[in-house]
Amino acid sequence: HIVDIVSHHEGESRRSDGWQLVAYDIPRGNIATYFPEANVLVPLNSTAEKSNTPTSKWIICSLLEPGSGHSEEEYMKEIGYFELLKTNGKFRTFWFAAVISMMGEWFNTIALFTLILKYSGSEAMLGLLFTIRMLGFAILQPITGLLADRWSRKWIMVVSNLLQMGLALSFLMVDGPEDIWWLIGLSGVMMLLHGAYMTAERAALPNIVEKHELATANALDAATWSTALATGAFLGGLVVAEYGVNTAFIIDS
Repeated sequence: HIVDIVSHHEGESRRSDGWQLVAYDIPRGNIATYFPEANVLVPLNSTAEKSNTPTSKWIICSLLEPGSGHSEEEYMKEIGYFELLKTNGKFRTFWFAAVISMMGEWFNTIALFTLILKYSGSEAMLGLLFTIRMLGFAILQPITGLLADRWSRKWIMVVSNLLQMGLALSFLMVDGPEDIWWLIGLSGVMMLLHGAYMTAERAALPNIVEKHELATANALDAATWSTALATGAFLGGLVVAEYGVNTAFIIDS
C-alpha cells in the first residue's frame, strides 16, 4: 500500500509522498522510516548546534492516501486544550474519568506512608514502598502494551480500576508491624494495575479523537498524569491529617 506522510512540529507541516507501507511488530499507532530518506519530514529548526544535522528521533505524522486532495492544514488544524474538551464530548468524558483514576492512584500515598512510619518507624521502608510502587508501574509496561493491542482497552481500564478498588479497601485491615510487608506488596500490585490502565488509556486516544486533535490530546494526557500525581497526594494528605488513614482508603476506593 502506498501512502503520503505529513509530519507536524510546532505548527509546521512537511510532506513526503510515495511511501510503501510494510507491517512490522512495533507499537500500535507508530511508523518507522529510514534516514536520510525521511530527512525531509524533520523540521529545519530541529538541528544540532555544532553539526547542523537533524536531531529529531520521532515526530508526529499523519498518513494520507496518495492524491487525496486534502490539504495538510486540514489534517493539522491548531486546536487548544479547552477547545478539545469543549468540542469532543467523548474525549471530555474519557478525560474526566482518567483524572479521577489517576488522582485516586496517588490519593492513598500519604496514608500508606503514615501507616509504615506508625508501625515500623523506618524511613528505609518508605523508600522500599516507593521503589516497589514505581517498579510495579514500569516493569510490565511492554507486556501490558501488547495486551492493549490485542484485548479490549475499555475492559482493561474497567477491570484494572475495579481490582484497585478492592485492594484499596484491603488496607483497612492493616493493624500492626506484621502487616507492613503485605501492605507494600499490595501497593506494588495496585501500581501494576495502574500501569495497565495507563497503557490502555493512551492506546485508546487515537480511537477517540480526530487526527488533528491527537497531538493536543496526548499533551493534555501527559500533563494530567503529572498534575494528578501532585494533586492526588496533596488531597490525600489533607484527608489523612483531618480524618485519618481509613477515611483516605475508603475515599480512594
